[in-house]
Amino acid sequence: MRRSSHSAHHDSGTITADLFTMLMMLFAVMMVVVATMLRTPIGQQLFEMTERITQLQAERDQASAEREQWRQAANEKDRLAERLAREKEEAVRQTAALQEASNHQDHQIKELRSSLARSKENASRSRQQTEHALAQARKSQSELTEATERNRELKQQVARTEAERDDLQNPVDAKPITMVIAIDTSASMAEEIARAQEDVLTLARVLPQVTSVRIGVVAYRGRPYSVFPVTKIESPRTDGGASLRRLEHYLGSLGVHSEHVDQAAAIRTALRMLDRAPQPGVASFCLIGDVGPFEVTHGLSSTAIEQQVLREVQAWCGSRELRGVCAIYTGEQNPDAAAHIAFFQRLAATADDRGSYSANPSRLLADLLLSSVAE
Repeated sequence: MRRSSHSAHHDSGTITADLFTMLMMLFAVMMVVVATMLRTPIGQQLFEMTERITQLQAERDQASAEREQWRQAANEKDRLAERLAREKEEAVRQTAALQEASNHQDHQIKELRSSLARSKENASRSRQQTEHALAQARKSQSELTEATERNRELKQQVARTEAERDDLQNPVDAKPITMVIAIDTSASMAEEIARAQEDVLTLARVLPQVTSVRIGVVAYRGRPYSVFPVTKIESPRTDGGASLRRLEHYLGSLGVHSEHVDQAAAIRTALRMLDRAPQPGVASFCLIGDVGPFEVTHGLSSTAIEQQVLREVQAWCGSRELRGVCAIYTGEQNPDAAAHIAFFQRLAATADDRGSYSANPSRLLADLLLSSVAE
């Protein structure tokens, strides 16, 4: 608005000056004419003045042109400044938009990385779950295979037991049997205890049908250990199954305990139980476990406690006829278990030809039966 007002004022002044110049030139021309007509020196001066006025007019016109150029340059400068301001404002806006877009892209990249990390974690968890499920499936398949094999072996044992029972039907050959079973109830024996419970009960059901049977049990760990006293197991036809139920109740109450076992004391207890319940016929001691007498040694060395136990069992076997020993080892079969395996083998050897050793827990029923009826 200031430029427009200035231009209008400038144009008004220019018109006034031009009018004045024209009047002066007209006056000068008139004066020249007069001077020429009069032929005086004043005419010459007037002529020179007219030329000077013409020169000044040309200079004024040049100055006006230069002022116009300056005005146009100023206007162009203003226009350039405005354009530069607009371009600067646009650049700032574009820069802000680019920064916002960059921040948005950074946020999207972070979200993608986080999503990728979660996907990897989920994939890893799914893979672990799949591997665990496959391992469980393989374990279940292995357990099913083992159960099937055990069922087959049990059927074979039952068939053998029934055949042996048939062989014992002659009362002349069927001698009374007294059996005491010492079984390790430490934590490592959980599976074997369940098998022994089933097999001892099977034995208690079968033998009373062919001969007089008395059974005692020593469930040992560290002290104290539990005892089922030597009890005559009657045929259900005789006592309605009362004696069998007492044995079944005792065996069902056995649990496992995480502690060292006092095997030597348990063996001595079992032998005393057999000595205190004498009767004609077969007396059988059976040991079921996965370690030798090396965890609780009563101050003796491992070798000394082993030799002491073996001497006591051998002396018991030699004190009467028809005394047998059944040693059933249920532990690992590896070099670290060599001393335990050797003890069970030596224990069976104390009874000479009436001793039996087994490292196959699945044959427990057959081994118990053979140890009780072998002569």
